[in-house]
Amino acid sequence: MSIVNRSLVPVRGKQPYVDWINTYDPDGSGTTLSEMKEHPSVYLVEPTEALDPERTILPAYQAALFEIELESWWEDRTAWPRYESPEVFHAWFDVEFVEVVIDLCGDPLGYEE
Repeated sequence: MSIVNRSLVPVRGKQPYVDWINTYDPDGSGTTLSEMKEHPSVYLVEPTEALDPERTILPAYQAALFEIELESWWEDRTAWPRYESPEVFHAWFDVEFVEVVIDLCGDPLGYEE
């Protein structure tokens, strides 16, 4: 068991994101807001003990997270909404920060590009 030198950032889609996904869902099965809440994307960022990481850390990642989340559903960038401001990100996604990440596995961390 060891503490990982990263913070964890779960990102959950809100209704505008769900609506967008369902517009371009190739299999037509439909995604629900409840599914988004149950299955967040999780990102590792630099370790933080900041009092307000959403204000101090998140701005550096918002545009990239917005693109990654959209690309995970639809790769045609012409169908993407424009990322114009942090307000757009917050309208589409809920974010939280988890300061302590503990690795309970004995295996070394692996990476895929």
